[in-house]
Amino acid sequence: LTCQKTLSIFIRIPLIPKISDTVTNINAVASFLNSIGINKVELIPYHTFASDKYKALGQTIPIGVHKTQDPATLNSIQNIFTHYGLESTIGI
Repeated sequence: LTCQKTLSIFIRIPLIPKISDTVTNINAVASFLNSIGINKVELIPYHTFASDKYKALGQTIPIGVHKTQDPATLNSIQNIFTHYGLESTIGI
């Protein structure tokens, strides 16, 4: 008698402009995830929710990013994951 379990794992990927959302990085991540058998990712777009808190404290955002990715950029990133055979969704 053997028992075999199948794990369903999906990866959440924060998309930081010019850091983790570059074409080179996205291709490398998608290729790696595909190679280890991951087939589902959730893309987490950058947001500016904390910018008012930084302003109130008299500080600037450490990475200097002040806007989110546009829908066309997110769609392009999602298409890269699809190219590698990964199902992807765009989170909040």
